[in-house]
Amino acid sequence: MFNVNSNTNRQTAINESKSRLLAASVLFASIASILAIPSSAQAACATYYVSTTGKDWNLGTINSPFLSIHNAAKKLAPCDTLYVRGGIYKQTAITLINNGTESQPVKILAYPGELPILDGSGMNIGQWVSFINLDGQYIKISGFEVRNGGTGVNVAGHHNTVSKFNVHHTINNGILAKGDYSIVEDSKVSWSCMNHYYYLTGQPNGLDGWASGLSAARDTVDGITQHAILRRNTVTENWGEGLSAYEADGIIMEDNIVYNNWALNVYISDARNVILRNNMIYNTPNSKIDEIGARFPDRFASNLVLADERPDKPRSTNNIVVNNMILNGDISAFSWSIPTDGGLYNAVIANNTVIDGNIRTGSKNLGSVIKNNIFFTSKAGFSLATVPSRTGLSLSSNVWWPATPSNASGVGDVVGDPQVVRTGSTNSGELAKGYFAVAPTSPAIGKGAYVSGITDDYAISSVGASVNIGSYATQVAPFQYVPALVVK
Repeated sequence: MFNVNSNTNRQTAINESKSRLLAASVLFASIASILAIPSSAQAACATYYVSTTGKDWNLGTINSPFLSIHNAAKKLAPCDTLYVRGGIYKQTAITLINNGTESQPVKILAYPGELPILDGSGMNIGQWVSFINLDGQYIKISGFEVRNGGTGVNVAGHHNTVSKFNVHHTINNGILAKGDYSIVEDSKVSWSCMNHYYYLTGQPNGLDGWASGLSAARDTVDGITQHAILRRNTVTENWGEGLSAYEADGIIMEDNIVYNNWALNVYISDARNVILRNNMIYNTPNSKIDEIGARFPDRFASNLVLADERPDKPRSTNNIVVNNMILNGDISAFSWSIPTDGGLYNAVIANNTVIDGNIRTGSKNLGSVIKNNIFFTSKAGFSLATVPSRTGLSLSSNVWWPATPSNASGVGDVVGDPQVVRTGSTNSGELAKGYFAVAPTSPAIGKGAYVSGITDDYAISSVGASVNIGSYATQVAPFQYVPALVVK
């Protein structure tokens, strides 16, 4: 028998249950909305300030700045910016461990129009540690002068950027980019590796050692630094190597000016897939080397060395040297190697202009190419190349003047004056790329050949014309040069 009262009670219960579910869903939606849309306080990027007149118990505002860069940096979260006001800071061991993100990096910047200087003068040797350690990730730091101390900037974390720095007079490295995807750009590094200078000059301070000016090397995680970029920097008068990539993979070194470094100017060692392009590399008389007396008269360091030193690292391979302007110094392309199995493997040396420099290769080569280069000298009796073995090494479409060296000739070579204009000053810091340009009647124009692995366009202005020989040194006709895009 059908129970009317029972059915009514059941319907009432169902309606109440639906009401409770509806209310719950509204509550959950409200909570989700609150979580998904942060408050303005949560979403805002914080800005802090440091000043030489600040106090660490201040609020960190522009009118109440902090004093310590190190302590202020501890407060930074993704998207935050720390502005450092101008002045001299006697602060070292500034360690940045806080992480940003790719879209919201942590930023430590010189206050606009002002120059913060980190100065280690007056500190004893035991206090000469790194001025700045970038141990976190996605950090951008820009606009500092760093001087008179241990190491300038030590980049250990990944995805960090150092820009617009002037690092000089450091005992060890100027800037050492260890972390993967590091970027060092628009900076100057000089008079680093001072430990070696003191050793050479016999100054009794117990210091000796070896370092470099600006390098991508030795990731602290796996020992191999990957995908770092060193670009638009000036590297000069350092007492070890100048610009280098060693124990590294996939490094790009481009558009740098490198000159008058003591040991050598550019070094690629124990490294793979390195691109060295668009750099001006040179030595000049009356450089800082003369300042330590007649011990090194007229000494020109090698402009470029490719070699291997470490038997416990992978052998160098797949390195590209393209479109560099090189003056007064040799190129050593595995003329020596400490590991016995090291050699010039799958390397491309192309479209460079080398003036008064000898290119030396070694006895072990495999799949390597030297092509479309200008090798020129006006010095009597100067040898442009030393090539002990052609096995595994292809030389072709190069300009040699005044003569082709023994064992260096190849198909498509041009023996003739390349008509390099060589105008302008060659003094330290005054050499310009226009010095390496060629006249419109140069036999190098249109006489080159396509090089596998080089994606830059070196064609002359007419469509479909042949490739030029030598570097692209000017933006006027007859050259058309389109740099390859960098895939990050």
